[in-house]
Amino acid sequence: MNIFHKIKMPLTHRLSLLYIILISGFKLGMAAPTDSKKECILPLKPDWTFYSPLIFTLNGTLISTENTGDDVEDITLSAGTEVLLSCTPNYFRDNPAEKSIRAICKEDLTLLVNGEEKDFVSELSCDARAIEEIITPIHGCPKNLRNIEYGYTNPIKQKSYVLGEACISTKGGRTLFAHTRVKSPNNDVAELALKVMNGGYLRSEHPTPFYRNEIVKALRPDEYGEYFVQILGTNSIPKIGMRKFINEDLLTHKQYQSILKLAWNYAIINDADELENLQKLQKDISTLQMKTVDVYSGTHGVLLVKNNNDEQTELFLKENKFPVPKFIWYVVKSQNKAAAFVIFNRTSVSDKERQRDTFCTSKCEELTWIHHLLENKSFKKAENGLVLCCEFNEFKRTVSEMPNLENINELLK
Repeated sequence: MNIFHKIKMPLTHRLSLLYIILISGFKLGMAAPTDSKKECILPLKPDWTFYSPLIFTLNGTLISTENTGDDVEDITLSAGTEVLLSCTPNYFRDNPAEKSIRAICKEDLTLLVNGEEKDFVSELSCDARAIEEIITPIHGCPKNLRNIEYGYTNPIKQKSYVLGEACISTKGGRTLFAHTRVKSPNNDVAELALKVMNGGYLRSEHPTPFYRNEIVKALRPDEYGEYFVQILGTNSIPKIGMRKFINEDLLTHKQYQSILKLAWNYAIINDADELENLQKLQKDISTLQMKTVDVYSGTHGVLLVKNNNDEQTELFLKENKFPVPKFIWYVVKSQNKAAAFVIFNRTSVSDKERQRDTFCTSKCEELTWIHHLLENKSFKKAENGLVLCCEFNEFKRTVSEMPNLENINELLK
């Protein structure tokens, strides 16, 4: 006997109940494939100690996160997708014989490597960054300083992509300049590279981690605090902070996260909670609509602060090393056009100081693309970090750290 004989109800009610059961069954049937869909979510920076391998398709394309949003820092793979994980020219931490490994997505963080389940974070980390640095001469950096190129190797295409370069004084503890490309006509990896070399190019001499460890330690309040009390004669000391010359807004691919950890990329700032205009400028650069855009950045001068005796004292994190810069600067170049930006590394500037330290005729209001800096005239506000917008040649007369550029004859408006 079926359910309708057991339950006494009018025929119309029986038909309604049957309809509901049929529709519910249909919906459940449709939902089943979605519920059973599996995928891998591979985080690019689960913590500071994780060195993510670069993740390529089997035809050598660096997999992007852009299809799931600009803020996403994960790579999403469908179950069954096979990829190549690469630490080249370095090796996997738990498999020091291998520079690259083929893996198949199972689900969540689990990948299959030669049929064995491996956790992406705990078992497939590189022993060092997949974005590697080499010591090699670069344009504009004196030979007695550390000349660096950085980039990565595509093991499938057997090509090395140099993403940028930097000039560092390891003795003085500062970055003179860094250079990268943030826009190209098609924004593909080859065009965005400063140069494309053979697969073995990044196996050259690498800088040791000593300098990076030294600057990270110097930035700790318990390290610089005692020295500040000694030179300033007061317990009221600056709240030193750090920003990145090339921050996440200026990364041209989400898989380039380890660039944020490179030692030359540390900009020492006078107040950890301030310099809002630096972030606004970086945001404006990242949204600049030009076919090709190169960005140079660096520091100039040493910040002066008053000690207990009302005397001006140069501010270093250690004795004569790791200066707190007076200015942080950027040069944005596209073809024969450029604009230079100088950010005051302090949030309190008197009229006298403003007049004394303004070394170019500022052109900020002529630049149509610096939307965030122009909003509410933020570039003029000392509390956000006062900004000068300079013509390149006038800027270069004061900021000698910037390399020479030929054929710059227009302001990048």
